[in-house]
Amino acid sequence: MEKKRISRPRKVFRYTLYCALAFSFAFFATMIFLRVNNTAHWYVARHYQNEIFQADIAKHTLLSSFSTIDTKFITAHKLLRNGIFSPMYTQAGASMMKDLADKGHAPSQTSYGDILMHTRSLDRENKVFYINDTNKMKAQYYYRMAAAEGYYPARQRLDVLGVTLPSNK
Repeated sequence: MEKKRISRPRKVFRYTLYCALAFSFAFFATMIFLRVNNTAHWYVARHYQNEIFQADIAKHTLLSSFSTIDTKFITAHKLLRNGIFSPMYTQAGASMMKDLADKGHAPSQTSYGDILMHTRSLDRENKVFYINDTNKMKAQYYYRMAAAEGYYPARQRLDVLGVTLPSNK
């Protein structure tokens, strides 16, 4: 009986699937071990918290790189909401939102402007927080770019700030 020949690309694909299967099994076994062994679970949660957050941020960033600009916007908002768990989420979400705003996405420009408007600086001498004028100017810049595209929420924010836009006649 003759042995069936398998092409090289098919062998590579098969080995890739075997590696993915082995990785999935190892991950599954680890999760089961951590669920059953409470002490190990809390040890990992306490001592490897930053690594877990970084892996989650990397996952979100990787998934958003294969998606549309609107899905990236939603992902950036998710990261910003997860900022209550770690400042790393806030930094990653704000960075993603700034990238989208710089690419001309009007909702991202408005959201990034909101982030800048709500970022406070600390006056250490008087021990008070204040809105940084540089951030206020940057926020107005992003609001104007979004309003120029006809995005109504940005126009509302400019009205609240008392900034008038030239009329397009």
